[in-house]
Amino acid sequence: MSKKNHIIITTLLICSFLLLTVQIVRAGTHSSHFALNWWSFGNSWKYYYTQQGTTNYSNNIISAISSWQTATSKLSVSKATAPYGNVVVTSKNFRNTGWDGITFINLRIDLQDSVVSSNRTELVAHEFGHGFGLDHFSCSYELMRAFGYKCSATPYEGDIAGINALY
Repeated sequence: MSKKNHIIITTLLICSFLLLTVQIVRAGTHSSHFALNWWSFGNSWKYYYTQQGTTNYSNNIISAISSWQTATSKLSVSKATAPYGNVVVTSKNFRNTGWDGITFINLRIDLQDSVVSSNRTELVAHEFGHGFGLDHFSCSYELMRAFGYKCSATPYEGDIAGINALY
């Protein structure tokens, strides 16, 4: 084989590989941003909310859950009648932590009192997304993006694909 043919074949192989890789990554971006399904209670969730500070997140929690349940039929989330829900949500002033909300592996969600009211439902929906098993994702329009607010608590196609892959 001539050197010219070798260069052409090598170039075609590299281009084919790059095109295939881009397509795989592109196809996978909206279906693979989930973490692990660590919990044994499946898709039936109960939450308990305790307000320990000045901000009441009750309506934000209801709206956030409604957003998830409207987006996918794979989740069943309801309020627990006693403090024994699968998820325990607490709001208070956690001081200068650098976060507005955080979800722990034991399914405790902590929410800062200081969050601007227009961002609270989105924050709660995002933290419940972590509770459901979703990780951060690098698309700015996804609910599960790592930073900032998009002024909507509605899960986007990647968020929904992640839930559908987990449940």
